[in-house]
Amino acid sequence: MALLRWMPQLCLVLGLAALLFMARARAGIVHSTVSADATVDARSVSSVVKDPESYEALVFRPQEGPGRHLPLLLYLHGAGEMHGSLHEIISEGATGTPPVELTYARAPKVLSRFVVVAPHTAEGWSVERVVKFLDFLLRSDLGLDPARLYVTGHSMGGAGALLAATSHRFAAAVPVAASGAPPAEQIKGVPIWAFHGRNDVIVPSYITSELVQALWRNGASQEDVKVTLYDNAPAPHGWPDYFGHASTIPAYAETDLYEWLLRQQLPAGQL
Repeated sequence: MALLRWMPQLCLVLGLAALLFMARARAGIVHSTVSADATVDARSVSSVVKDPESYEALVFRPQEGPGRHLPLLLYLHGAGEMHGSLHEIISEGATGTPPVELTYARAPKVLSRFVVVAPHTAEGWSVERVVKFLDFLLRSDLGLDPARLYVTGHSMGGAGALLAATSHRFAAAVPVAASGAPPAEQIKGVPIWAFHGRNDVIVPSYITSELVQALWRNGASQEDVKVTLYDNAPAPHGWPDYFGHASTIPAYAETDLYEWLLRQQLPAGQL
């Protein structure tokens, strides 16, 4: 029954993913990839984890070393990284995203205060599997703070982050160029900072604008539900015809975003 309840949103996400791949094929764009044996900066990547019941993921730990009660930033990739192996997450087209910027030591310093986990999917994002993976991470030795769990993602992953937020297991969600959204009532009370390029030719920015407006109408404050719209977001590296779709590049460079996230915590009653 739970799967049927989410089927309309999942179909929307997977449908948009298919459109992205069809558009890419028509444009003759070759997606730059990183092979499975690519060198990963050992200063940033701590390990790879795999839950047989959900996802395999890259894990980036705080540079100061292991600790307890650390905040989690769970990053969900877009449709462009669905094919291939785990290392597609750090391919050229994903430039600007937390796993890429951490791998190549370009991320804002404040991001090193989080445990950043980037799972890989070849099937789209399922809220049930994301929650199962979250429970797997909480049982691990990462020392996560259950009150400070955050989810973010780009395009298909932005829609996945919003779907994951309907579980009310996350203290905040950050959708970037989200390709779809659940009804506002289902994420009421979840702090959200949404990003999108007004010039995005792949995923129209009205998806983000309409969600934010609906949340405000439902009583959310402009501090709890924020939106940043870029007039001239760039195209992803290696995808030159995808004008405006790489709002990831400016969004994840916003240091205020991470400070805002750290102010969000789940109330004791939701833990």
